[in-house]
Amino acid sequence: MPDAYRDFLTIFYPLFFTLTILTQAILLYLIFYHSPRSLKTMKVFLGNTCFFQVLLVVVTCASQFRMISTSVPIELRSYGPCRYFEAWVGYSLYQMLQGLTIQAFLPLVFYLPVFILYFICILTHSEILFQQYFMTVVPALPALVDPFVTLYFVTPYRRRLKIWMRIEKESKVMPVITSQIN
Repeated sequence: MPDAYRDFLTIFYPLFFTLTILTQAILLYLIFYHSPRSLKTMKVFLGNTCFFQVLLVVVTCASQFRMISTSVPIELRSYGPCRYFEAWVGYSLYQMLQGLTIQAFLPLVFYLPVFILYFICILTHSEILFQQYFMTVVPALPALVDPFVTLYFVTPYRRRLKIWMRIEKESKVMPVITSQIN
């Protein structure tokens, strides 16, 4: 059975990558060259979203991670081009993908409960005070949580925070560059 999944994914990933890059390129072209003046501010947000979606797809297709949860510790295997990189590169891409996934999921986690309560209020004609008071607060919470996700998943930021909090000592090692003259 694992071979069937692998066979499917060997077709899926290139197709997914090609279609995504093509549609994102078309969207970016339309955003930057065919948007009316009234959407000037919206162009920035749409362009930003497209850029990061392309980045997410590139990392996903380059890494093609498979998590083997029956192993202790859990194994991560890469079936994409990243399998030829050194281990730290694959791990960095994995961390970035994990952070982007959590950041993309945050709005759903915060918006969904409030809007479910909103629809319950409409359908049942009842009053839920939490929904009334927090309808505008809860959707804004990703603005608070998102920086923490970034600070955790971007290793240099996490390391700097640990140094500031005196959990970790600052490294005094200087990088050494060697060259060979032939």
